[in-house]
Amino acid sequence: MKNKKGFTLIELLAIIIVMALIMLVTVPIIISIVNNSRKHYAEDSAAGIYKAAKNFYIKSLVTDTGNFEEITMICDGTACGTRQTENPNKVETPLLEFTGTIPSDGSITIFKDGQIKFNDNGIDLLINGYECEHNKAGSENGKWTCN
Repeated sequence: MKNKKGFTLIELLAIIIVMALIMLVTVPIIISIVNNSRKHYAEDSAAGIYKAAKNFYIKSLVTDTGNFEEITMICDGTACGTRQTENPNKVETPLLEFTGTIPSDGSITIFKDGQIKFNDNGIDLLINGYECEHNKAGSENGKWTCN
C-alpha cells in the first residue's frame, strides 16, 4: 500500500475556492463597518468642536469680565483658530481645544450672545472626507450628520 502524504491539486483548489467565497461575503461587510466607524468618529469630532466653541465662549466671558466680541475661526486640518493675515486659508492662532479629528475645512463664528454658526456654504465642517452638518433643532447641542 502506498503511503499518501499531503493534499491533491483538486483538494487545494477546493480550499482556495471556499476561501475566496468566504472573502467575497465578508470583505464588503468589514468595509461597511469600517466606513460607519469613520463616519461616527467624524460626527463625534464635530460635536466635540461645537462643545469646544461653547467652552471658548464661556472661558472668554470669565477671563474678559463679560466682554466678548464676535469671532470667526477657521479649521485648516492643523488647528481651529484665527486666520492668518497673509494667507486667510491658514490658522494663525489655534483657539479651540478638543479631542478628535481636526476638520480640513470649515469656519465657526461665535456671536456676542453665545450663538454658534458654522459655514454658510452648505458644509459646516469637513472631517475625514465627510461633510458634516449641524442640525440644532431639538436640543442645545443639536445633532451632527456626516455624509
